[in-house]
Amino acid sequence: MLDSLIGVVAQVEWLDLSNMLYPISLALPSNSVSSPKGDALLQTLLSRISRAVRNDLKAKSPAVLKETRKEISSALDAVVSYGITSPLALFRYFCNSLSGKLFLQQLEPESQNLIIEEMSHLIDFCQKSFPSDPEILVCQWKVVDACSYLLEVLEPSLAQKPSSALPILLRACLNRKNSQGWTITPNLRTVLEKLKADIEKSPFQESKRDILKMLMVRFLLCTSYIC
Repeated sequence: MLDSLIGVVAQVEWLDLSNMLYPISLALPSNSVSSPKGDALLQTLLSRISRAVRNDLKAKSPAVLKETRKEISSALDAVVSYGITSPLALFRYFCNSLSGKLFLQQLEPESQNLIIEEMSHLIDFCQKSFPSDPEILVCQWKVVDACSYLLEVLEPSLAQKPSSALPILLRACLNRKNSQGWTITPNLRTVLEKLKADIEKSPFQESKRDILKMLMVRFLLCTSYIC
């Protein structure tokens, strides 16, 4: 029965899929434990995302992720909310297929922000639930390597309310620095300096305090390139 349901997932409409995921998850091991059937379900969900991305890229330029938005939401629900399997495959998919500069440049600004925010939700989940998993940490460090561009994409949002992704990405940078003695690249430092100046002008006091705390001199914005 479970195998047949997983097979149906590849073809059903998104609304039907959203109603199927929770019942399917009840038949799988809980607590984000990797299992063959959970892995198979996640791979099916990733295939749905890939198909939606192709459709959205063909529909308009720059692309609006109309279909992709819903499919990513389903995959995140399956991994984060329902714990159908380990988040590793989904995290790798974000790193390898969705968060690169060349891909993001094909999207309109709202869709760029969507990808970064959804990936950040996954990062936040992994930081809390899998803080020491070496393979997941490799994915986090890949995101940190891309942060100079990701933060540039988010920077215009500071004129409104800062993106929820911003503190999560900064925390990932801090985690890498504290765990590896990592040195911030000049490009990232330049982006962080501009970010700090923009945040100081932001009217959103609570968000501003939290983010500025992460950018304190003793953490990211040191007086020299070697902190």
